[in-house]
Amino acid sequence: MKVKDNKQIATWLYFGAGTIIIQILLGGITRLTGSGLSITEWQPLLGTIPPLNQSAWQTSFDKYKEIAQFHIVNSHFTLEDYKSIFFWEWLHRNWARFIGIAFLFPLIYFLIRKKIEKKLLFSLLFLFILGLLQAIIGWIMVKSGLNDINIKVNHIRLSIHFVAALILLCYT
Repeated sequence: MKVKDNKQIATWLYFGAGTIIIQILLGGITRLTGSGLSITEWQPLLGTIPPLNQSAWQTSFDKYKEIAQFHIVNSHFTLEDYKSIFFWEWLHRNWARFIGIAFLFPLIYFLIRKKIEKKLLFSLLFLFILGLLQAIIGWIMVKSGLNDINIKVNHIRLSIHFVAALILLCYT
């Protein structure tokens, strides 16, 4: 591997670490604003697009109205209030998608150009698996609060999600 290749890969991984730091901060904002349960479905691909019209917004809000957080904490919410918490969860999820793309496309490019040594490839594939695992942990965490009892996600699952993000950051 050439020194130039090493610098490109290092820059890519440092960029990835920076995006993970931003994601951790977005996760904190999502928690502090009580936004984490505002999107009640996990749609890895279709979820990138927020509701685009009044009817779609109302449908999304109606789904939120079915969970305990709405009934116990936010029953006073209007559609506009809902949109404000929706934004933070939507941004958190879409930043995660961006991280995945920002990792996967350069990985494919470096593989095609044969710029990654085999011993590094295993570490990079493991990093990708850690990222996918983080997404799954996040959804399991959110799912813990989508019911008629809990007003927040399970704090143990939230802690696991946070620690997994720190592990992902350190490994990157």
